[in-house]
Amino acid sequence: MPAFFCGLYALNPTSGYTSLKGSALRTGKEKSMASIGFISRHCSDLIPLTKLVVTADKVKELNLDRPVDVKRLRYFYVETAQDLRVSPISADLRAAMNRAITKLTEDTASTENAPKPYYHSGFNHMFVLWRYWMTHEEDVFAELLTNNKGTAKFYKEFPKKLLGMSDYTLPAILKLLDDQVLPPVNKEWAEKLTKDLTDDLIIPLGLNSDKVPVGIQVVAAPRQEALCAAVAQHLGEALGGVVPPCQILQ
Repeated sequence: MPAFFCGLYALNPTSGYTSLKGSALRTGKEKSMASIGFISRHCSDLIPLTKLVVTADKVKELNLDRPVDVKRLRYFYVETAQDLRVSPISADLRAAMNRAITKLTEDTASTENAPKPYYHSGFNHMFVLWRYWMTHEEDVFAELLTNNKGTAKFYKEFPKKLLGMSDYTLPAILKLLDDQVLPPVNKEWAEKLTKDLTDDLIIPLGLNSDKVPVGIQVVAAPRQEALCAAVAQHLGEALGGVVPPCQILQ
């Protein structure tokens, strides 16, 4: 989200391939779906920077420098999700995605490779699935809020929030509600809908009609960072890339 709202490139590597030591008070030994990634104005920075944080014994598995022919990849796109608890896609974002679809359609080697719409039943339950997998993090969110000096409690923080006395944001307090009050998500159901975690990369596509940065997210199978970076470079160069929303003073 930081890259998206700032109109920059960002790469989120495959889970388990970067050390989380020092991130949010982690030791680096915890199992987590999180990973360390970078944000940059230049897409070409992301692969070299990713090499610096991928653990030495796994860097060869990612094959980050392999050549990628974006014209021979197969593309699928998701127009929207049917989960009412997820923000709808704005008209500006739809327009940005359509520009990307048109460009990839023009550039692909055959009609078989041209972008095609895709939908999965899991998209109807995105919030619940996110909630389920967050419970698998070894970090205790309520303790992280206190810098591991205690445990934040929903029943204390919510009334304080209503009175303007809580130190925590409303989303953080609602996460406490998820963890401490609401019933757990069905494990078998959630894991049946969810497969391996994926790589993703944010591509800036210029500014919208209000001069605010817009972009799209490219997602690939695990260990396919090179594919994400190649597509991001291709679309960024063709469709606007990084455009500062205001003048940057030197």
